[in-house]
Amino acid sequence: MHNPQYSFTLSEKTHIRVTASICTHTEAKINLLLVASGADVRETDFDELNSNLSSGQYFPGFAHLEAVLDPKAYTLVLSSEAEVLVSCRKNI
Repeated sequence: MHNPQYSFTLSEKTHIRVTASICTHTEAKINLLLVASGADVRETDFDELNSNLSSGQYFPGFAHLEAVLDPKAYTLVLSSEAEVLVSCRKNI
């Protein structure tokens, strides 16, 4: 299982779109989780998270998350069975 985490801080209200897709021909299932904290998210913390946004259930080969976020620190967690490519677009 691969669970890379990306921390970032927004200084203004921002519309984001995050898309993850599989880099290989495998159909590994993936999921995105956005946590308003900016800190590392351990696997044991997932059941305790109250303020999070998810791409939904694990889906083969693709995950998408879109939201308007308030200014603060965030951690984006990509959970997958294989390495994936992440792209992020900021819209104002």
